[in-house]
Amino acid sequence: MTKADKLKSRQAKRQSLIVSMQRLAQFAKDYTPQQQQQIPDRLDRLSKIWECFQMVQEDCEEWDDSENATSENEALLSQAEELYFETKAALTRYIPETADQVKEEVTRPANHVSGKENPADMISRGVAVNEFLSSDLWRHGPSWLREPKGSWPLQTPDNNITVEDERKVSILTTQVTEINPIFQRFSTLQPLLRIFGFCLRFINNTRKSNKRISLNVLLVKEIQHAKRALCKMVQATEFSVELQALKRNEGLAKVSSIRLLNPFIDNDGLIRVGGRLRHSDLSHDAKHPILMPAFHPFTRLLIMDHHLKTMHGGVSMTLSSIREEIWPLNGMRAVRSVTRTCFNCVRANPTPIIQPIGQLPISRVTINEVFSCVGVDYCGPLYLRPSHRKAASPKAYVCVFVCMSTKAVHLELAGDLSTTTFLMALDRFVSRRGKPKNIYSDNGTNFIGAKNALHEIYQFLHKDNNKITNHLSNENIQWHLIPPRAPNFGGLWEAAVKVAKTHLVRQLGTAQLSYESMCTLLTKLKDV
Repeated sequence: MTKADKLKSRQAKRQSLIVSMQRLAQFAKDYTPQQQQQIPDRLDRLSKIWECFQMVQEDCEEWDDSENATSENEALLSQAEELYFETKAALTRYIPETADQVKEEVTRPANHVSGKENPADMISRGVAVNEFLSSDLWRHGPSWLREPKGSWPLQTPDNNITVEDERKVSILTTQVTEINPIFQRFSTLQPLLRIFGFCLRFINNTRKSNKRISLNVLLVKEIQHAKRALCKMVQATEFSVELQALKRNEGLAKVSSIRLLNPFIDNDGLIRVGGRLRHSDLSHDAKHPILMPAFHPFTRLLIMDHHLKTMHGGVSMTLSSIREEIWPLNGMRAVRSVTRTCFNCVRANPTPIIQPIGQLPISRVTINEVFSCVGVDYCGPLYLRPSHRKAASPKAYVCVFVCMSTKAVHLELAGDLSTTTFLMALDRFVSRRGKPKNIYSDNGTNFIGAKNALHEIYQFLHKDNNKITNHLSNENIQWHLIPPRAPNFGGLWEAAVKVAKTHLVRQLGTAQLSYESMCTLLTKLKDV
């Protein structure tokens, strides 16, 4: 018998012994109390099979050049060992030995041979035909295999093999519920309710022949019944888990979206909000509205119907109206998503056009002397202290001068809004801060009059006296008016007016000062 035949014979013996142990294992699992007397015989048979298997196993030597693969010999040994101890434990009803005891009791002949000395490696890696036919390794194996077993090299595979960590991938699964096509065929609520109401009437007429309704229009109770039936259909698909739990009087899961609403099932089988209004005088629908999902097509139809009933009311008004009979989850978001699609509401509230930001004027972005380019505006009125008790409180105004380059502010008190008063305030400003080259203002009537007055004086002097004309030409003040109805051109002095008003209101309150006290206060305010 050749070596190959011997190996096949040993393999067949081991397989046969394993099959015998599998039969005993099946008996150990399924034996009845009447068969307990057969247990000693079966244990003796199991021990003999195990001894035979060990004898065959010790007579078999296998070599493998792989350092991380388990040989077939070792796999069969593990299978037989597991069957033996499990069957023995089942027959004797005791706890099987631990893994350490198993290792001490059974020896596993696992040997390692390098690839250069493995004859099977020649076929797997490929070799020339001439070299294969003349190979002594293929015919007789390694040279040390013909020597006594005690002189064989002791080589063990390297078990310190680093294995890449297993990647764990999380998979999110969602359950998608199919929406009934009937809810997607209608764009408004009333046609859906009428058609569904006639369908329910037909069903009722066929079931109850003595209570048939033959009218051409639907009754109010039929429309209400159709609406409740449609709500029940939606709840059956969207809240199926919660519906079953409430029917069994069980608590809802923590992840349920309606758990905090204290829901219950009414006599019609609808899920309603619990709440704390049970003893109020409101209607049953207002105290316990029907729960509906937020973005279901039927919920959108209900929201749009209430939106039209409130004459295109806003989000809060529409939500308050629908909650008198329906409680949509995430109500604010649900109503807002519907009102955004309303054509009339979108048309009535168009998106404003944002104007592009204009460039700053030259006087704002160039370096100049302080108050050489000035913006001027008025703020007020301020009420001064009357001269005697019965007299009315005189009005006063604050003339605000702003430097276009440094944003420095100068304040002057003006008794009224006349051109003469402004020219006097301008003279005081020029005497204190110097003559400006350019003055910018809005289109106030007093400013226009002052501009015309200065222009008339300039024209008069230009005609009659050349010396004075040359002097004014060198130190002339140019007046610039911003475009009409364009306050954005005067943002610099409008901001200064805002700051001045803020300080005056906080400092004065309702107090009324005299003219001298107000001038003193404005002088202090300029230094802030």
